[in-house]
Amino acid sequence: MKSFKELKFFTRWAILGTLIGIISGLGAVIFFFLLQFSSAFLLGYIGGFTLPSSGGEINPFSFTSISMVSWRIPLILIIGGLVSGFIVYKFAPEAEGHGTDAYIAAFHYKNGQIRERVPLVKAVASSIIIGSGGSAGREGPIAQIGAGFGSWFIRKIKLSDSDRRTAIICGAAGGIGAIFKAPLGGAIFAIEVLYKRDLEVKALLPSFISAIVAYSIFGLFFGFEPIFITPEFSLNINNLPFYAILGLLCAGIAIFFSKFFYFLKDNVFQKIKIPKMLKPAIGGGIMGMIALIIPDILGPGYGIIQNTIDAKFPLLLLFIIIFAKIIATTLTVGSGGSGGVFAPSLVIGATIGGFLALLLQLLLPLFNIEIASFTIVGMAAFITAVANVPIASIIMVSEMTNTYSLLVQAMLACTVAYIFSQKWSIYESQVKTQSYSPVHRGKYIEDILENLKAHEIMNTKFLSVSPKQTVKELFELIKNTGRSGFPVIDNNRFIGIIVYRDLFKVAPDKMQSTFVEECMSKKLVTAFPEDKAFDILEKIENYGYGRIPVVDPMDTSNLLGIITKRDILRAREIKRQEMIDID
Repeated sequence: MKSFKELKFFTRWAILGTLIGIISGLGAVIFFFLLQFSSAFLLGYIGGFTLPSSGGEINPFSFTSISMVSWRIPLILIIGGLVSGFIVYKFAPEAEGHGTDAYIAAFHYKNGQIRERVPLVKAVASSIIIGSGGSAGREGPIAQIGAGFGSWFIRKIKLSDSDRRTAIICGAAGGIGAIFKAPLGGAIFAIEVLYKRDLEVKALLPSFISAIVAYSIFGLFFGFEPIFITPEFSLNINNLPFYAILGLLCAGIAIFFSKFFYFLKDNVFQKIKIPKMLKPAIGGGIMGMIALIIPDILGPGYGIIQNTIDAKFPLLLLFIIIFAKIIATTLTVGSGGSGGVFAPSLVIGATIGGFLALLLQLLLPLFNIEIASFTIVGMAAFITAVANVPIASIIMVSEMTNTYSLLVQAMLACTVAYIFSQKWSIYESQVKTQSYSPVHRGKYIEDILENLKAHEIMNTKFLSVSPKQTVKELFELIKNTGRSGFPVIDNNRFIGIIVYRDLFKVAPDKMQSTFVEECMSKKLVTAFPEDKAFDILEKIENYGYGRIPVVDPMDTSNLLGIITKRDILRAREIKRQEMIDID
């Protein structure tokens, strides 16, 4: 039987993707159980507060709650932050904050290496933060949990770094596809979120397999119904400009969210001179005080989305929730609390859409403005703007709402949002394209050298010497010019190369009487104008020459130019910078 290493890529990943899908699917089941239990116990039983339902999800746990006392909410959030902070910073500090960024960093900078303890620590810490009412979501934790399982599995069967990177993508795809009941969107998200303007296409089919398997396992436990319940929609061409406005509005608020998040995270929480494990408790306590006034900000906020779809919120409250949720999420996750930003971003996008729809209804009553459609499209547009995932956001929101009749509206809003926000991202480790990733840098450098030709690089203004010059004269020439090698030209014919080390073959007392033609190299390694830079660099490395002459293929005695290693590296860097400017 062949080992995994010997199998072809797709055969290998059909098997590995299935196995990782099983692991990440079961991980999603366990994590979801922990989330539901902690929410029912901490917020429901102790706090006496029940989060509104998303419509398509029902918490299987139910405790007889004691009466709600408002001061318990901040206290629960403080205790949740303390316990979660202790677990994270004691056992796996890399599990702090939103796990998607850690997953991205593991891919680009750590060859897919994630410590074995991270999935367990992330699952427990995140379930406590979210269950106690923290404004955080499932995407970050489950991405890091699934990726951690994938990394562990590949490490156990001792495959390559490349396989491990593919494995963490599969793990993230499986976990996200399962817990959001969006297998296609989860797979696309896992390969798209790594870059601002690119996709990790190689991992697409393995991610599909993993996401399908994980989603199937998760559905066996929690059903296959979509998370949100929505009405039927139809396309109204007259309203399309309003969806473009929605995309622009989402882009502006997404930029504000990203800047505010990292301002508070970097300039406030990171500079507080207290142990890191205490900071999530501070963020939780401040958020708890805000929640006494606006309790809607508690938890991931799926109930807010469902209520916005059902048009249960007034205009002013929607406006308040937009910015209250941004502040709450920053306090929860930016302080170091373990949780994701995807679910809060869905809430922010939904309330932006609902707010704009209600405003348009007031200003333009003759237009048939549907609050539910703007809410759903707002979710996709805001996720696009805040995470640079236009394809994944459209697909995931469509799957989560079982709504595919809004694709045109979502495409328009997401395109506008993406165009105006792509310089910013809530994920710091995201890179612009594959050419910026350390994972692919070698491949891109090789591609550049494959496309550069000798005639583009060669130096045509070279200094030559005559075969009748003496070694003494050549020493003086080297001293005056700083060059260490010269082509030898006789009657306009290229006949050899002489370099600094050739001169040491001549005794000091013979330098005045020894000519260049006596010590020059006549067995030449040359290149033609259409030769690739990559091949020329190989010749330089293999033969140990500092320079390669470029000659006319029809007459090899006709010297056209000289190429050094420095010329090649300089040309490669110029081309690389041109590619970056284009990107």
